[in-house]
Amino acid sequence: MRDCRTAKAPLTATLMLWCFARLVPARYRWEWRQEWQSELWYVYRGSASASGFGAWCTCTSFALGAINDAIWFRWTAERCRTFLQSSGDCAACLVGLAAFSFALAWLIPGSHDAITSLNEADTRHLVSISRAGLLSDTTPTIDFAEYERWRARGREWFSDISFYRVTRAKFIVAGRRPETAKIAVAGESLARMLGLPIPPKLLSEGNNRNHTVVVLTPAAARRLIGTRQQVGTVLIVAGQKAVVSAVQSNLGSVLPQVDALLLVPNIELRQIAPDAPGSVLAQMTKAAQEMGQGRSWSFTTRENGENVGFVCRPVANSRPRPVYVLLFALFLACLALPATTPLPLGEYPAAQHPRFSEIRSRRWAFLAMKISCLILIIGFLSLVISFDALVLTAEGAACTELFTSFAGLLFSFRWALRDQRLRCPVCLNLLTSPARVGHPSRSFLAWHGTELICGKGHGLLHVPEIATSWFSTQRWLSLDGSWRALFPNLAER
Repeated sequence: MRDCRTAKAPLTATLMLWCFARLVPARYRWEWRQEWQSELWYVYRGSASASGFGAWCTCTSFALGAINDAIWFRWTAERCRTFLQSSGDCAACLVGLAAFSFALAWLIPGSHDAITSLNEADTRHLVSISRAGLLSDTTPTIDFAEYERWRARGREWFSDISFYRVTRAKFIVAGRRPETAKIAVAGESLARMLGLPIPPKLLSEGNNRNHTVVVLTPAAARRLIGTRQQVGTVLIVAGQKAVVSAVQSNLGSVLPQVDALLLVPNIELRQIAPDAPGSVLAQMTKAAQEMGQGRSWSFTTRENGENVGFVCRPVANSRPRPVYVLLFALFLACLALPATTPLPLGEYPAAQHPRFSEIRSRRWAFLAMKISCLILIIGFLSLVISFDALVLTAEGAACTELFTSFAGLLFSFRWALRDQRLRCPVCLNLLTSPARVGHPSRSFLAWHGTELICGKGHGLLHVPEIATSWFSTQRWLSLDGSWRALFPNLAER
């Protein structure tokens, strides 16, 4: 038997409703189509006084509006069934993403080296020496003649000492375009202090020496050589043949502004002009370590009839670490967060639920879990981007990590707060069925905004469209037992 309400409706509008109904999920499709066909009958009845073409245009225009409702209905229904709907599913998803990001950062060489930089060989016994009065030890101020005098007379403070010069040199690798990088030219003593694996025959002096030794940082090795076999590669550095003997991550921590270390025999190191400035790295004796106690300390020497002061800065205190960059980005994100999104989570009256203290602790624990997982995810992914996806120097990697961490933490914290506001305070599930309530003109005597409901019947959330003095933030309204009949799947309240 044909429904009398659809008998006189235009066939074109009816077919459009049937087509648009395919956008609605199957379990809601029949009910949605019946409601729209009923409204279509009323629209056609209201336009019966018009001409046939006018009634057809009115009904067709009304049916075209059904596509917006079908799309919105499908989006809302699918959103209600998303895996982030439940608090348990959301927590499992975040923990899984944190584990995946950690595994990704651990398996890729560059980010793996950045993570393990905290567990490198102990460098507390190493100090960099520079003239007193300088803010940094990166400026070369020690000439080779002073270095030779310290080697002869500085055994009271230093058990070993090494001189190096930082310069820019061109690297030529077969089959690749020449690149320019910053290198440190030093002797065997620096390799011995850093514990670098250097084959002795490569540094043998005299006519038996075939190649100079070069040690690269992981970022420089990928940029200069590529992802192929790196150790053992023969290349041209500053016009002389050299062989890559090691790729060390701790090289960038001890010498932060250096991409490579070029080791030359001591006989070539002595050929450097006595007045050529450089830097000095020394290994302290036990007496010097007890005197310094992990802090900077100074000493004076007599040079040309004048007392000259020098400062010893521990290498362990000055080497950059990715965790410090992440903490600084976290600090900046916390400062910028109040300027980009409101921090209050809403008003949740305590008197409207018997277990409010337990519910409040669960809400805060869930929010803390989300923020902790997001920090781990952003931290590991920023390492992957900074040390693997982009081939950069040590300074460039630190700047990239700071930018990516700050942007990722800021937007992820905004999502965490917004997601927390849209969850039921009792079951922590996402609220559903958003509905517009009121008009802008009712903001003074009533309220105008959006109303959401908990799918388990725990309550309603009223979100104002315009903040007023008496309704500035969202409010939660708990539902009593009289609403239980509308929610058949309601479990324990």
